[in-house]
Amino acid sequence: MRIAISAFIFTTEPGKRFAGVGRNMARVLEEIVRKDRGVQYDIFVNRNVELSPEWDACNWIHWHRIEVKGVAHRLYWEHFQVGREAKKLGCDLVHSLFANLPFGCKLPMTTLVHDAFPRTHPQWYTPRNRLILDWMTATGCRLATKVFTVSEYSKKELSTAYGVPAEKITVCYNGPGNDVSQLTEEEMSVIEREGLPPLDVPFVFTVSTLEPRKNLVGLIEAFAAVPDVKLYIAGAKGWLNSELAGVVEASPARDRIVFLGYVSDQQLNLLLNKCKLFALVSYVEGFGIPVLEAMIAGAPVVTSRTSSLPEVAGEWAYYCDPENVNSISEALANALGNETELSRMAAGGKEFATRFTWEASVDHLHEVFRLTVGR
Repeated sequence: MRIAISAFIFTTEPGKRFAGVGRNMARVLEEIVRKDRGVQYDIFVNRNVELSPEWDACNWIHWHRIEVKGVAHRLYWEHFQVGREAKKLGCDLVHSLFANLPFGCKLPMTTLVHDAFPRTHPQWYTPRNRLILDWMTATGCRLATKVFTVSEYSKKELSTAYGVPAEKITVCYNGPGNDVSQLTEEEMSVIEREGLPPLDVPFVFTVSTLEPRKNLVGLIEAFAAVPDVKLYIAGAKGWLNSELAGVVEASPARDRIVFLGYVSDQQLNLLLNKCKLFALVSYVEGFGIPVLEAMIAGAPVVTSRTSSLPEVAGEWAYYCDPENVNSISEALANALGNETELSRMAAGGKEFATRFTWEASVDHLHEVFRLTVGR
């Protein structure tokens, strides 16, 4: 079986690849390189992508480095040229790592669509971005022979919002976005801590882009009622976040709230290992990779009882209603108020998280590839 993969949005530029979509792309490609599944791949990427020697030398991959001259040129390749090249190369199927598929392609096609947010929550986007993402999602779902998504929640939302038949959608769960693990004290001692605040004090930790659906406003307002701990917030700047600065300034806990900005993979792992509690109280998540990463690192979790998050955390999280600040405060207080229970939840979460791996995800991807092309 020979698969063409459209990966033009994949990037190795620091700070951009680690949002949920980018991390999914990086991890899927990494797993394809890691394990020989008896498949040949033609993977189309932007020439600017920096491939490691291991990736470049992989025997079952032919990398096609395309000089992409702006957005219009990228769209031309995604929507037209990839299909033509795949046909000439004798590929059996075209797979896109993110929605965009070639028009007029006679080969079977599959794509990954993370969520239905452009249609279910349009207020979270600028008008232009919403129109673009909505069109990409609708078109990808229409052209694809099979659509992959990352949770049962997203499958239901895509089916309802975009009219995709449920039997056309396959759930392929994510694994962790970064190489998180439970670290020994010796391992933690050698990680570079430049730019990090003190980690020998009790702190609640969260990581996210600063965008409305992550509900950082709700978390910060709820945190004011939780004494004796700090709140550390890591993540790159998002959009529509002007409200956040005012909320922090008005908070009685403002001296206990620290924005870390972008942190390295190693620093993220260290923060997850050192935190008293990890919190992600988003209104909606297509999957919720940070919750999974926290559980793998052995951090107890407070998260929302909404969307896909209960699929990821199971019974091993302190749940809250993200629409209710008091509910968030109560979940934080309940978690921090019982050390024995906190340890039990952390251990259970670590065990539960072992079911989510990139190997299992990409194995499932290939099962569907084979069924789709009849091999």
